[in-house]
Amino acid sequence: MRVNCTRCKQPIEATLEMAKGIGMPLDELQRHVLMKGAGCLHCRQTGYSGRDGIFQIMPITEKVRGLIGRQSSSIDLFDGARAEGMRTLREAAVEKVLQGETTVSEMMRVAGI
Repeated sequence: MRVNCTRCKQPIEATLEMAKGIGMPLDELQRHVLMKGAGCLHCRQTGYSGRDGIFQIMPITEKVRGLIGRQSSSIDLFDGARAEGMRTLREAAVEKVLQGETTVSEMMRVAGI
């Protein structure tokens, strides 16, 4: 996913639309400092400079290993992995937004709605 340009990024005000896109209440989103690149010569007026990865990693714990061994359905496997601490791709993208590394629109473009 594209990351905010470090030379021109600046804080922005959280909006209701952003809160809906992320899936959290507006008052909770406003506690975080959201950033967006304004555009400069370094980023060619895009507001972004470079990319960073977002990852969905499923730790293979004993519980997950048992689900795999029993050939459980993908839904059961997903639920079991979530219970064991797996973070989804979307959650990883939201984390990047809350850290000010990227924008809500970029998160939605890459990770979907």
